[in-house]
Amino acid sequence: MRKDYGEDEATETIVKTPARSTVKDGAKKHTAGKKINKNNYKMGYFIAVCVLSVTAIGIGLGWGLSSGTAKANASALEGLYQNAFYELSDNVNAMEAEVGKLLLTANAEGRQQALLDIKQQSDRAQVNLGRLPAGGDAIRQTAKFINQLNDYVTGLLNYDGEAITEEQLDNLGGIYKYIEVMREEFNDVAYKITQGYSITDNFPANFAGLSTEEEDEPVMIYRGPLSAQLTGREIKGLSKTEASEGDARDFVKDIFKAANADIEYLGETNGRFKTYDYKVKTKDHELYVQVAKRSKFLLSISGNVTDGENKISAEQAKQKALEFVDNLGIKDMHCVHEEGSHGAAYINLVPVLSGVVIYPDLIKVKVDLSSGDVVGYEAQDYAYNHTERKFDKAKYTEKQARSRISSKIDIKNSRLCIIPLEFGGETLAYEFEGDYGNGHYLIYTDAGSNEQLKVMKVIVTGEGELVL
Repeated sequence: MRKDYGEDEATETIVKTPARSTVKDGAKKHTAGKKINKNNYKMGYFIAVCVLSVTAIGIGLGWGLSSGTAKANASALEGLYQNAFYELSDNVNAMEAEVGKLLLTANAEGRQQALLDIKQQSDRAQVNLGRLPAGGDAIRQTAKFINQLNDYVTGLLNYDGEAITEEQLDNLGGIYKYIEVMREEFNDVAYKITQGYSITDNFPANFAGLSTEEEDEPVMIYRGPLSAQLTGREIKGLSKTEASEGDARDFVKDIFKAANADIEYLGETNGRFKTYDYKVKTKDHELYVQVAKRSKFLLSISGNVTDGENKISAEQAKQKALEFVDNLGIKDMHCVHEEGSHGAAYINLVPVLSGVVIYPDLIKVKVDLSSGDVVGYEAQDYAYNHTERKFDKAKYTEKQARSRISSKIDIKNSRLCIIPLEFGGETLAYEFEGDYGNGHYLIYTDAGSNEQLKVMKVIVTGEGELVL
């Protein structure tokens, strides 16, 4: 099932110096995406952190542009913000509906489906929140609630068919009321937008959001504050040297040289990454591009697919994604996950070094299946985590690690990988892929301590694979 990249070498390595996220179009009401190919190279542990997030690239600028963007492009920026806000409102409305279904559904199968839908909508909501102007207590509180809801629902899904308790139902009732507040607030702002309200000028200062009173929050047990883990992370993949705007513009020209693109400088963003921002017009696409000042590093590309018949295959799209990152000077990348939806292929790429899969250094690429062009790209994880890694011999062999796995699971494949740890840092681990009953599982064992780190279940949905 799985491709091997130097697997014979992989069992002899261990890391020496440890280092150290599908959006539905709310306006068009797209149906579930059709899977192109179930790649044998599973995303594993890291996909749980960014589950289904691969399709978020290309829909909007991943970190959002700052309100200081050049005035000449204010209308284009406002359009991006409004699109993100409408999609977020759509996510909130869907979450309210699905929590209501969950409270009223008596059978286990119906509850399981409602939980899956809530998780997927909260995944998308997290992405769309990241596309809006940052700042303000209301936004932080809203992000905190959605992160906690996502973790809480994931915990309920991990009960794997067991009945939801009365206490959990009471918690869900509180969650439902909380989401009602969100929905009313978001719908109010959506109405204001139709009356000329500017997100660029007024948001989030005039967004009331959720109550900041802790006693008003529903009680949720969750794995940890994901947003707190992301805040203040060290950017390890970029040097301290900053490029000039002229150098960054020449870099963008070189990237799109073959497309004979028209490039317009929009301004700067001073967020988690300081970037130069550009609008790039090619024959078939209008793209928004962010280049990090540090290292003159391509951070993101955002654009839409063209309306037209698919002219390239999933395999060709994968090759275009690999060629694109290779031309950027990012080497040794391999596809670990791919899926397709509405004329686009979404490709997840990570380095594979000496047979070891480096999950933290993820890059996501979106390819238009009609034009064959790259119209989406997101490399934040790579920028945060990429560093030179040196490997020594693993303390435990693959056979010893396998002995820690339950004999009930039919192991199909195994390999070494670097995985991010839940509360920061990373470690070398063995990844085992196997089946139990009708379920497909990924199990991770620390290659240095031989302790089992994580057991994850792969659920195939209409929009790809969900790893819990």
